[in-house]
Amino acid sequence: MLSGIELGRKGAKRDHAEAIDVTLNAKGKLLRIWDSLNTSPAHPDWFQGALALERRAIEIREYQMVVMPGLLQTEDYARALIRPAQPWASSARSRNWFARA
Repeated sequence: MLSGIELGRKGAKRDHAEAIDVTLNAKGKLLRIWDSLNTSPAHPDWFQGALALERRAIEIREYQMVVMPGLLQTEDYARALIRPAQPWASSARSRNWFARA
């Protein structure tokens, strides 16, 4: 069940969020997130057709004129993309981003 939720194949019900919140001692944070995500539509009506196509797709191709897709990126290239978004991060910390992968 959890795998299905993580993969987006199953929706999490409120009682699931509540049980996980209690187990992780999140003090209601997961419930508040669940409530906020489920009280308003996640996507506008005009985008629903695209979502339906994506769910049925067996392959999704991506074209970027500016950024190389993740699997083709070298560590230095990825670091150069990420670094400007976190200028406060030390060089040692940015090296650790890739050590975990």
